[in-house]
Amino acid sequence: MFPGFISLSEAGVSQTTGGFANRDVWYFSNDRGQTAYQFQNTDYFSASFSVILTDSADSPRKEAGFLFSDLNGAFPGGDLQFIVDSDSHEVVQFGGFTFFAFAPDLVKPYVTGTTIRLGVSYFRLPDGNNAFLFSANGQFSPIFELPPGVGIGNGNKLGGYFQIDNDPTSPGNAGHAVFRGISIIPVPLPY
Repeated sequence: MFPGFISLSEAGVSQTTGGFANRDVWYFSNDRGQTAYQFQNTDYFSASFSVILTDSADSPRKEAGFLFSDLNGAFPGGDLQFIVDSDSHEVVQFGGFTFFAFAPDLVKPYVTGTTIRLGVSYFRLPDGNNAFLFSANGQFSPIFELPPGVGIGNGNKLGGYFQIDNDPTSPGNAGHAVFRGISIIPVPLPY
């Protein structure tokens, strides 16, 4: 587990130009934060952190959680994300290979200002196929088995992010995400 925390904030996100949203990202690193670690197909891991998302108002949308950047096109659905958000109060994983909503069936809808523990594991099954498993506050998704020979690709990066939608009608538009208890460990073969 990594000591301390990572804090990402944005304020005054109400420009008439400048795009849809502001996104701040941090990535796991194996050189004391100098460069983002570029995962390889066989880098099996289990990662987790607690996140608290706060805001000036739940709308416009703010979101925070895991981001597995698809830099090389390995994920058929683009970046893999596992997030909480302020406006729909979702706890949801989407993009990449999978989709799974934790709320409202497995966990309560997310309330801004509360702590939630998110986890993602990437591992190889005994049949040789790769798979993902997600968790929120100790509740687990199904195991998402990937097709034979499919993996995370080489060179993709895993970390956390905070995103805030731009809204010219909300001059006080602000938000904040704090990531604590950040952990990543290798997963032995087979899982």
